[in-house]
Amino acid sequence: QHDGGISARKKRLLAVTVTRGFEDIGAQGISNIARAQTTQARIIWAVLTMAAIGFCTVMAVDLIQKYYRFEYDVTLEISFKPQLNFPVVTICNLNPILKSQMLQRPAFQSLFKKDFDSNALLDTPLTNNSNTDAPMPMPTAGNSQGNTVAGPTVQSGSTGSGTGGSGTGTATKAGTSTKEGTGARTASPTATGTKKAPIVRRGVKGGVNDDIDHPTPPANLTFVDLDASHENYNIFSEISAELFNKLTNQKMYELGTRASRFIAKCTFKQKPCAANNFTISFNYQYGNCFSFNTGTLKKQKVESVNYPGPLYGLQLYLDINKAEYISREVPAAGIRITITPQGIRPNPADEGYDVAPGTLTSIGVKMRNIKRLTRPYNPQGCLNHPSKNRTLSLYENGTDRYSYKGCIKSCIASAQLSKCGCISARYSFTASTKSYKICKLSNLNETKCQEDLEKDFVAGKVNCPCVRSCNERSFEATISHSQMPTEVNLDSNYELLQYFKRPLAKFRLTKKNVTTFLRENLVALNIYYEDLNFENITQTPRYSEIELASDIGGVLGLWIGISVLTVFEFIEIVMDSLLIIFGKEKIASRRNTITEFKAQLQANGFA
Repeated sequence: QHDGGISARKKRLLAVTVTRGFEDIGAQGISNIARAQTTQARIIWAVLTMAAIGFCTVMAVDLIQKYYRFEYDVTLEISFKPQLNFPVVTICNLNPILKSQMLQRPAFQSLFKKDFDSNALLDTPLTNNSNTDAPMPMPTAGNSQGNTVAGPTVQSGSTGSGTGGSGTGTATKAGTSTKEGTGARTASPTATGTKKAPIVRRGVKGGVNDDIDHPTPPANLTFVDLDASHENYNIFSEISAELFNKLTNQKMYELGTRASRFIAKCTFKQKPCAANNFTISFNYQYGNCFSFNTGTLKKQKVESVNYPGPLYGLQLYLDINKAEYISREVPAAGIRITITPQGIRPNPADEGYDVAPGTLTSIGVKMRNIKRLTRPYNPQGCLNHPSKNRTLSLYENGTDRYSYKGCIKSCIASAQLSKCGCISARYSFTASTKSYKICKLSNLNETKCQEDLEKDFVAGKVNCPCVRSCNERSFEATISHSQMPTEVNLDSNYELLQYFKRPLAKFRLTKKNVTTFLRENLVALNIYYEDLNFENITQTPRYSEIELASDIGGVLGLWIGISVLTVFEFIEIVMDSLLIIFGKEKIASRRNTITEFKAQLQANGFA
């Protein structure tokens, strides 16, 4: 007998196989329906099973919706390490251009007329006291933070001695070195007979203009107009940036503060350090900036500390040389300091602290690590490396670590290049941006284009796909100030002059007036770890895939008694049914049941 291609024998065999399978299955509701002896019992069990499946479905859907909300928790953990890497400390003089260097260049007279006029009235003009430091040495290859600056390394034992003001000194052999073993031979930054380093030239397409062009005021303005308001400080910074952009690295270095004179005294963990423990970078607002512990100097590793407190940190005496300040550019006297992790480009124009002269400033830092989740937990995502698909990037040669502020600056510069055909001079001081055209303040169209773009950015109309870093390290600073020097010990104050590396004879300093001079020129800094504890702020998924699977399994087991193995039991029943339909019941997994039923069929005449 056949019906639709399946014989009555196969139908009966299939029915028995499915029924016996459901009787033995782990799902209690379904097995009870199969084992029920009466129709009423089957109906009751079927209703109960359907109700359980309904409740189970509602709870499972709620669990799935909870997972797809992608919520996260933030955990704060206080950790401790017996040794921590010391941060990068970047220092900049608030005065970007040395007045003596500026006065030697008549091209600056239109911009800094007040300074030229006041200098002509002096008995001893500043132009007679110009700096004669050695030129800046070649940059270290692969240095993402800037160029190296000449000077001795951190060391103990005897060190090179000399007077920076006169340019003389001696080379001696150091007893030990804190990082590089013993017997390191070093020389002071102004040692006689030091080989003159090659001049570093900027790789701008079309050649380099080594001469300083005459500065030009913004369109429709004159320098006299700008004198009317103190709020024009930022405009003069832009003018200076435009001038700096036309110079070689060497000439930029010569115009600004020199490391060998700026860093009057340096100690790290009670051992002497000096200028070549710092790397140089250029900033459109502050000129030459110097970074300690970048980890990019040859034969110098990242310094670390294993004990907190000022004695195990960085101590600096800095000579801001207030006599060299220019009147128009600088509204205040002192230094700018930023504290960053290794690999992050210092950004003193947007972050950091101002420190006034005449103070001892103590900066206790604590490290903080932030670990963020990427998509889908944070819709914007996060990055660990600069994006490679951006046409313009301010990151130096692809070696800088990603930062949100660096991405924003790259985005603005890219928008300027796209819309205005040029970029602001403030963005032109990295190797990756030197070849782009610089917008001129004297060009009305370019100036207006930049202003409109700036308004669009503030209004949120410039699409900058910048996200936070996935792994971010920062330093929280606690700053305190005290007056230095005081008038209690005039002899000690006079002894502080030994650290100054510029001629001081013209100031006619005595024990009576030295305190005033020091308060106007000396900045003392202590930067150190307050303790070796640090914060770990971590984003973790509130509901993970494992928790979702566990909860759904619990719901299925609670309401209908289904587990993962029950699923395979269903698969087994389906496979046996297919084997019976296609005449392969001999290899079915339930062949004992099938063999028993075949014997019954033969006895009843269905064989």
